[in-house]
Amino acid sequence: MRSDFLCSHLRLTLQIKPVWQDESAKLDMLAVVPHCFVVVVHSLMADLELPVSALWNHRRGELLCEDGSYKLMFAIEPRGGVLVTMLPGSAATAQEGTLCIPEDGYDSLQMQVKIVPFNEDEAGAAADRFTAYHGTGHRGMWCRLEPIGGKIAGVVLDPSDMPLVHPLAEAEGRLLKLLNTDRARLSAVVNARLGAELHEILAVGIDPRGIDLRCREGVRRVTFVKFAEDPAVAEGRIRDLLA
Repeated sequence: MRSDFLCSHLRLTLQIKPVWQDESAKLDMLAVVPHCFVVVVHSLMADLELPVSALWNHRRGELLCEDGSYKLMFAIEPRGGVLVTMLPGSAATAQEGTLCIPEDGYDSLQMQVKIVPFNEDEAGAAADRFTAYHGTGHRGMWCRLEPIGGKIAGVVLDPSDMPLVHPLAEAEGRLLKLLNTDRARLSAVVNARLGAELHEILAVGIDPRGIDLRCREGVRRVTFVKFAEDPAVAEGRIRDLLA
């Protein structure tokens, strides 16, 4: 992703090397290079997390198409690696657009997407995923948004920088059942963690970074302190959370 960022630091290292005058100076410079490399790696890793954090922490965005902009809600479908949403007809036929998350702005995630209406056989599953997050009563066409590129804070992104597929997808139903077994306890824990007073809390999604919750006030999120890349680890995090 940040090849421009990394190359600029590598060029800086190459510019330093010609000033070596003797072996003792060379040893001094070699002692500095690993320290600089650590800075590059940490900066690069922080940049890699930016688009992922923006994507997984929001479920609303603004879609920019040729004929205008549309505020929308979406849900992530981790098995198919797409976003599920409902769009008016004019946007659903646009073929491509830019989804700004959470809204249009330089610091937002600007995801270039392919817009594909679901066929009749697919629409039911899409509706189930979307309404689990946002409820019923929405009008439009069920569509999937497929990432084809993007940008954040001026940095160009590949689809691989915005991963939608994750290793908990197949175990999601079982993990959500565990979370929702005692909704009174879930509500108490969530409100304590978020410092809020939310109502009718229901866990509707889980991924290695955290848990998505639908409540009367909208969609909220509780993040894990450490990533849970394995279903067994995620189950342990859930039991610890609800203990």
